Amino acid sequence: MIRRGLFFIVILILSGCSSMNQHVQVPKELSFKTEWIVSTLQSPYLGYRRLHAMKPVFWRDNVIVGNTIDGIVCLDKVSGAKIWTRKFKGGVGIAAEVSENKIFVGTGEGQFMALSASNGETVWSYPIHSLGVGAPLVSRGKVYFISGDHILYALDAQTGRKLWTYNRQVSTTTSIFGAGRPLEVDNKIFAGFADGHFVALEKNTGGLIWDVALKTEGRFRDVDSSPVHFDNKIYVASFDGSLFSIDKEGNVLWRSEGGAASDLLVTDNRIYYSTTDGRVVALDRLSGKLIWEKKNLRGYGTGPIFYKNMLLVGETSGRLLALNLEQGETVSEFSPGHGVSSSVAISEDHSLYFGSLGANLFSIQLAWKETNKKWPWD
Repeated sequence: MIRRGLFFIVILILSGCSSMNQHVQVPKELSFKTEWIVSTLQSPYLGYRRLHAMKPVFWRDNVIVGNTIDGIVCLDKVSGAKIWTRKFKGGVGIAAEVSENKIFVGTGEGQFMALSASNGETVWSYPIHSLGVGAPLVSRGKVYFISGDHILYALDAQTGRKLWTYNRQVSTTTSIFGAGRPLEVDNKIFAGFADGHFVALEKNTGGLIWDVALKTEGRFRDVDSSPVHFDNKIYVASFDGSLFSIDKEGNVLWRSEGGAASDLLVTDNRIYYSTTDGRVVALDRLSGKLIWEKKNLRGYGTGPIFYKNMLLVGETSGRLLALNLEQGETVSEFSPGHGVSSSVAISEDHSLYFGSLGANLFSIQLAWKETNKKWPWD
């Protein structure tokens, strides 16, 4: 009887240990892990630091990114090995677009170009005689973009032939480098300009339909954020001003203080964006009322993107931040050594790619990491 009692006691102890092993949770935290880092420069550069704002773009198994110094580079997504490079004096514009095996991008040599995505060779080139080029829109066989001298171009995407232009004839001598991506909705092209005006143009001819002044005073009146269409409304921001909700006839529905130059993230209920006064904010989409704000960013914030129920935002003078959606609190952060200069691009395998002020391209992962593998009583 004594032996049988001891046997059951041992069984209970072992069962208890097994149960504890099943219920004890090892503490974890979200952590960024670097996969690789590659310089996008083709030769050493010792000049002043520049903002390399081009968001990486993908083509097949490759990632493509440019800088504002000496060109554009295509890399293998997994290894970071260089597939091809293309040199341009003054680098490339703030954004590129990939469509039908071509890369559409403006260069520092005053050209807007279509390059072969497979080898970087020129498919066609169109002279615009301007250094700054905004983000291009490729749609239905056409490519639209705004040049540094405030002209909106519509070109044939296959041949580079000019279809029409809209010349804003901006008189201001102070403006922000680059421009937003034009928006196509209902056979109209919507675009913002450096004089603070936002216009609607006829898609086939470039004829002006309406023109609304969003910002008429201040040093930087540029309407540089790319307009977003959602639920029959257009959302766009000026640099030194506000974010606006506009209907498709040009009527302002509401405005919220806080300018922007980077992309807006618009959802069913909210708008997330980085302001030019160093905040990330969440607004109610229908009313424009502030839901939360994260202050004191290091420099400007890049355009926020969704990733695993979080927001990823880069600081131009600091870190890459992962923020929760409800309060904007920092969940994790990553320091690239130099500031984050481009928005984050996410590949199909959930890898993250972004450019830094040091003209480096980073490939990183964000995952849960165990912080303590010991038993609580150890």
